[in-house]
Amino acid sequence: MDTVLEKLSEIEAAASMIMESADNQIRFYSEQLEENIKKYDRQVDKTNQEKLEELKTRLSEEARKKMEKMEADTRAHLSHMEQAFAEKQDQLADAIFDQLIGKTV
Repeated sequence: MDTVLEKLSEIEAAASMIMESADNQIRFYSEQLEENIKKYDRQVDKTNQEKLEELKTRLSEEARKKMEKMEADTRAHLSHMEQAFAEKQDQLADAIFDQLIGKTV
C-alpha cells in the first residue's frame, strides 16, 4: 500500500512539475507574443508616419505648383485686361460720358 501511495505521490509531483513547466512556457510565449505585437505596432506606426510625411510633402508641392500656375494665369489675364483697357480707354470714356449726358449714338 505504501508503494502505491509513493507512486501516486511521485506521479503527482511529476504532474505538478509538468504543469509548472507548461505555465512557465505559456508565460514566456505570451511575453514574446506581446513584445512582437509591440514591435510590429512600432514598425507600422513608423511606416505610416513616413508615408504621411511623404504624402504631405507631395500634396504641398502640388498645391504650390497650382498656386504658381493660378498666379501666372491671373497675371496674364490681368495684363490682357489692362492692355484691352489701354487700347479702348478713349472709346470707353466717350461711351460713359455720352451715357451720362444722355446722348444716344
